Amino acid sequence: MKKLVRYSLRSLVVIILLLLIAWVGIWAYIRYNKADLISKISSRITEKTRAENTIGDLSASLFKTFPFISLELSNIIVKDSLWKAHNKTFFSAKNIYLRLSPLGLFNKNRGIGKIIITNGRLHLFADSTDYNNQYILRSDKHKKKEEPSSIPEIELKNSELIFENPSRQKFHHFTLRELDINGTNNNHSETFDISTDMLVNSLSFNTEKGSYLKNKNVSGEFQVVIDRVKKKLSFSDIALLIDQEKFNLTGEFSVDSAQRDFILNISSKNLNFNKAVEMLQDSMRRKISPFTMEKPVAVQVNISGLTRYKFLPLVNIEMTVNDNTITTPGGTFTNCSFQAKFNNELATGNPRLDFNSLLEFINFSAQFKKIPFRSKHIKVSNLKNPYLECDLSSSFSLTALNELTGSTTLQFVKGNGDIDVFFKGPISGRDSVNAGINGAITIDNATVKYLPRNVTLSQCTGTFLFRDKDLLVKKLKARTGDTELMMNGDAKNFLSMLDISPEKLSLHWNVYSPQLHLKDFISFLNRRNIQTSQRAANDKVKQTAGKIDKMFTDGDVFITLTTPKMNYKKFDAKQVDAQVVLTSNTIDLRNVSFGHANGSMKMQGTVTEGVNSNAVFLNSTLNKMDIPILFHSFGDFGQDAITNKNLKGIISATVNVNTAITNQAEVIPESMSGSIDFLVENGELNHFEPLEKISASVFKKQDFSSIRFADLKNRLEVKGTAFIINKMEIRSTALILFAEGIYDVKKGTDMSIKFPIRNVLKKNDSIDLISSDINHGPSIRVRAKTGDDGKLKISWDPFRKAVRNKRDAEAN
Repeated sequence: MKKLVRYSLRSLVVIILLLLIAWVGIWAYIRYNKADLISKISSRITEKTRAENTIGDLSASLFKTFPFISLELSNIIVKDSLWKAHNKTFFSAKNIYLRLSPLGLFNKNRGIGKIIITNGRLHLFADSTDYNNQYILRSDKHKKKEEPSSIPEIELKNSELIFENPSRQKFHHFTLRELDINGTNNNHSETFDISTDMLVNSLSFNTEKGSYLKNKNVSGEFQVVIDRVKKKLSFSDIALLIDQEKFNLTGEFSVDSAQRDFILNISSKNLNFNKAVEMLQDSMRRKISPFTMEKPVAVQVNISGLTRYKFLPLVNIEMTVNDNTITTPGGTFTNCSFQAKFNNELATGNPRLDFNSLLEFINFSAQFKKIPFRSKHIKVSNLKNPYLECDLSSSFSLTALNELTGSTTLQFVKGNGDIDVFFKGPISGRDSVNAGINGAITIDNATVKYLPRNVTLSQCTGTFLFRDKDLLVKKLKARTGDTELMMNGDAKNFLSMLDISPEKLSLHWNVYSPQLHLKDFISFLNRRNIQTSQRAANDKVKQTAGKIDKMFTDGDVFITLTTPKMNYKKFDAKQVDAQVVLTSNTIDLRNVSFGHANGSMKMQGTVTEGVNSNAVFLNSTLNKMDIPILFHSFGDFGQDAITNKNLKGIISATVNVNTAITNQAEVIPESMSGSIDFLVENGELNHFEPLEKISASVFKKQDFSSIRFADLKNRLEVKGTAFIINKMEIRSTALILFAEGIYDVKKGTDMSIKFPIRNVLKKNDSIDLISSDINHGPSIRVRAKTGDDGKLKISWDPFRKAVRNKRDAEAN
């Protein structure tokens, strides 16, 4: 054992001595032949590159490539022929080490096994005249081709590689911390084993749009093959680490200047999406950076085309997302899963630009603000003016819509909803001509508050159908208070108008109720509670909800109402048919008809919203109504002079009244004005206080407690709280009289009554109700006036004071 060690040590010493002798010999040779060697190397460079070059120094190096000896070249500069014009140095390096074989200096082929470059810089430059300093790297086509020789290993450290073509807006800049290239020659190809660790300062194919992989680290070990027969450079499934993200690349590039086609496939199975976005050029990064993902995704990119100026390659991208959380300018999507595809040649043969590109999302599922939704296929074409086609389905709690929409008109208290629609149309802008939506939204057991009018609809069940641009409502059932409603309707051109002018949208509703209780709708007389909401411009859902709010608050609603029964307090109506138009500040009543008091009524009018009260105009026609029922239903119209207990008969009338009502539907008497033309048939007065007092004062022998009178026709003028009674003849079974004057709800009665003297001479049953004898003979005038104590007083009125008072009221 000791002998083996001794021999080994001796051998090692001998080897070291031989190396030292060789090194000393080479050092001495270089020292005494430095100038000649530099000249030969410079001439060789000039011969190969046809470029001007300088070498600062030449020396021998033992330790850089130990145990091999190398030549060390210092301060090398290589310039092309037009360097003075563009001032771009083709190549420079602080040091180049040429590793030699033992007889390398004496071998004709020099025997260089490895080239090490430190602090080097290679700058490939082209200008607008198509001048290109890359000619330095090209071989002389006229020289006889040499047999392939061994390829020296190349190592670059702390060096830079620059490709610059300002006229074509290209700029590539790489800082090579370390680059090792080990090449071998085969029969028809060269194989290069490459190991690199670099910084990509810039990878710009269009400097105006920015750089790919800007300031990103790239490292990896891979193999590249150049096939001299096929003139192809290729690599297969090489692994690269880009900004600490793993990528696999496969590609093939033609090195034939006549062909110049290429294929490049890039894939990553576990890619950080946010870091991938930072690898894109500036113009793309600005568009995509607002979108972030929490979990990695799988990406496959296929690029093919020609490496020619302005040639746009075909790009296909696929991305798989599973159970991810995506943050967007419009909000955060959770539980996202889908497959995304991009293609920049939708129509084969057309330019590969944005207008001919397609973005697809397949089997998309996610949850947005507690609402889950799904889509089998989402297509976005023409990325210059994006056009969307997609299906959308979801089952959700309606209460989730409150946060999603931020609606100021609708608040969902409970219920469930389902949506299944297909949409097509522009994503942005106001071009809704080509937009359409088809499908349905259904709601079940919903409770919804209509906030502007404080109306709550409960037990809502129904279907909203979308037919292209129209919205149809089918079999919508709801309850408000004690009123059950069954509705259907439509909004024509809903989609277009909602986008352009939602306030001009018209909703048409058909409403049926088994029994309509008007008390449940009193809140429509209140001043609208209009709320405002700040909506972010990038929140498309809330922006759309805002348009729907504007439709509800400012649009017109046309209602056709039918109900067999309607009531309000003591009022009951039957067989009600009405057309009602709701505008932003009015309730317009059109063609309203109903049965009441054994007769019928037709009316139209308008209720206009005010600050503290609502202005009302009514034009009504009463046809043969039973007076006691009518008076009872309307609370004797707010007066106590003639009540439903005093007056009987059948009334027909035409009423034209302007007034104001409170938010509780109470008439403000001072606001009233208008006229009432009436006809009373088969009239009967019972226990009417003024006649009973006249009987006690004037006709003491006659009983006026119950009298029948002939058809009574006249006009009442309404001014505030006063009813102005024009002169009218009353022919009753008890007497004939003429009355005119004022009845004021607040001040009481001031009537002038004229009695023909013959009333005193005739019996109660002797007056003909039908006869109309114009000449009634001498008359007696009395005044029925409410005194300061509130009691009706009867006095003689020979000077017609009550008539003059009436005329003064008419004048005012």
